[in-house]
Amino acid sequence: MYPRRFAAETPDRLAIILHGTDQHISYLEMEERANQYAHLFRDRGLKRGDCISIFLENNLDYLVIYWGAQRSGLYITPISSRLTAAEAAYIINDNDSKLLFTSALIGKAAETLIAQRVDLIPNVQEIFALGEALAGATELAAARAKFPGTPIPDESAGRHMVYSSGTTGRPKGIRLPLYEDIEASPLPASRGAILARGGETTWPPPHVIYLSPAPLYHTAPLVATTNQHRAGGTVVILPHFEPEIFLQAVEQHHVTSTQMVPTMFVRLLKLPEDTRLKYDLSSLETVVHAAAPCPVPIKHQMMKWWGPIISEYYGGSEGNGSTWITPEEWIEKPGS
Repeated sequence: MYPRRFAAETPDRLAIILHGTDQHISYLEMEERANQYAHLFRDRGLKRGDCISIFLENNLDYLVIYWGAQRSGLYITPISSRLTAAEAAYIINDNDSKLLFTSALIGKAAETLIAQRVDLIPNVQEIFALGEALAGATELAAARAKFPGTPIPDESAGRHMVYSSGTTGRPKGIRLPLYEDIEASPLPASRGAILARGGETTWPPPHVIYLSPAPLYHTAPLVATTNQHRAGGTVVILPHFEPEIFLQAVEQHHVTSTQMVPTMFVRLLKLPEDTRLKYDLSSLETVVHAAAPCPVPIKHQMMKWWGPIISEYYGGSEGNGSTWITPEEWIEKPGS
């Protein structure tokens, strides 16, 4: 369940790269920081089954906080960085989070939650600020640094607890049961479902450079990136999606796989042809898209540009099943 063995086997392998910055972290560094977070959670009184909320932009520590909570038996709720303070407060109260992680880059919503914590989110014991200091919040890096990088004695498997979009009322929390035995825990449901085709589709490949272009508060990017860590891959995170920056990242990091949504395809195809064709994308081996239907002409154009490497899946955050179609199957039955 944890990428711990890669910290031992390939400690210097990069686990996370934040594209466009000089920020990166190795598997050994991620392991030690995640253990520090686990100790921090226990120090603050959190126990198995408790919940934390992550109200952050895409950054280097997002997934490290996840791994610290995941090995502490906690539920982890990612919150859209686009929500207002009131919208975020509803989710934080509904999941009964004990701790909140945010940053100055979230802006007014974060400031309001901190200033009005007692009234808006009364069950939150402490708010941690990543990066720039926020008045009324605990500086996260300093708090984490007080703890050892060794495992806590009572590790157990936690789980993400995402919320629905709220298109039919308020968002609903999807609280799946925690695994009882960490060593016997099966593959995450999403990955297991994808691999259930009996080996026809290998996802992820044995070692990948995986580019995550979407916000990590969405379920698919969060699951995909953490699954890459479970498989020992390197995760490259885009702070936000911009078509040409995406192409630059593929070329610079020799990206082998990525997961996208159809609107990203559309924006890429709107780039001038000379811009699209000046980047070397030959490292790409596997592209997956999901979340919304892709217009047939758009997918045809993407296949013509990148080759037959684009697969597609649909699934529910509730873990109630999924579908998968290979490039070859889609070419035979366009629009499927």
